[in-house]
Parts: sequence; C-alpha cells; structure tokens
Amino acid sequence: MKYFNKVYPTASQIQVSNDHENWITVKSLSKNAGLTNQTDTYETETPLSVRYVRLLFTEINSQAAGNAIGLKEFEIYGIQSEAKYQVEAAEAVEGITVDKGTEAADLNLPKLVSVQLKRNGSETAKTVQMPVVWNTENYNAAADGVYTLEGIISLNGTVQNTADVKVQVAVTVGKRTGSTG
Repeated sequence: MKYFNKVYPTASQIQVSNDHENWITVKSLSKNAGLTNQTDTYETETPLSVRYVRLLFTEINSQAAGNAIGLKEFEIYGIQSEAKYQVEAAEAVEGITVDKGTEAADLNLPKLVSVQLKRNGSETAKTVQMPVVWNTENYNAAADGVYTLEGIISLNGTVQNTADVKVQVAVTVGKRTGSTG
C-alpha cells in the first residue's frame, strides 16, 4: 500500500473474509504521524485462501490536512485459479483451558486454520490458512467439563469440502493450572 505524502493511516488493519460478512484481522499496522510518502507491506507466512480483502483505517495522520486517507496504490499478490481444490485435511487445533464463567465469545478460538488442499486430479497437497466459523452451542461456561467444539471451514469459490472435513478443539472449563482462589 502506497500513500500520498502525509495522507496515510497511523493505525489500520488488513482484514479477510470469504462471505463478505465475517471479517478476520490478519494484521494490525501502526506508524508515527508526520512522516512522508509511506508504504505498508505485509506478507503472510502461510498463504491465505480467501475471497475478499479489505483495509480498515482506524486512525489517520493528525499532521495531514483534511480527514482522509490518500491511498495511491494497493496491490495484492496471489493466484486466481479456475481449478477447483478439495479440502483433504485440517490441522489439529490445540485444546484450551478456561476459567468457569468464560463466555463463548471470550474463548479466543482461532479465526484461521491450516488446511491441506489438493487440486482436482493432483497428487500434491498444499497448506493454506482458511477462515473457520465455530459452533459453540454445546458450550456451557457455567459447568466444569470438557467441551468439543466444531469449526466449519469457510469456503470460497475455488475450494470445495466434499469430504466434509471439520475442525475441532477441546475446551476444558475449570480452574487453570497455576490459578489461585
């Protein structure tokens, strides 16, 4: 992302989605005010398989004139494929332990999971990160126990999940190791 002169955000987020409704922040960026000709670059460690990318500007440079962002250039490098990919497997998500009373919204479950994809007719799989939506209906914050939560991989136009691969995480509700009281 390249910005005009001083008209750049001092705080922003790069967000991704497959459904244009549920946005996941993959990177938060910040910089000092008063600089000129700023450029932001972000590269993921593992490729993402998403349909939409957006910038969310949360703070503008207070030393720039006006209330705007001067985005000169925004480039996304990736592969657009007409080929269909199949979800072969999803990496296991490490279990978590939370205190009794921790609400489902506060579980801090991963919003992206590593998934193995194979192109139709190919023998080689590739690992990408894909959004996941967690079903927390059977979670009870008020009762000690272990709850297995299931995640549904959010698909885009080139990925299919005909094998209905799911993601699971074990959530243990109760005292955490080392907690007092």
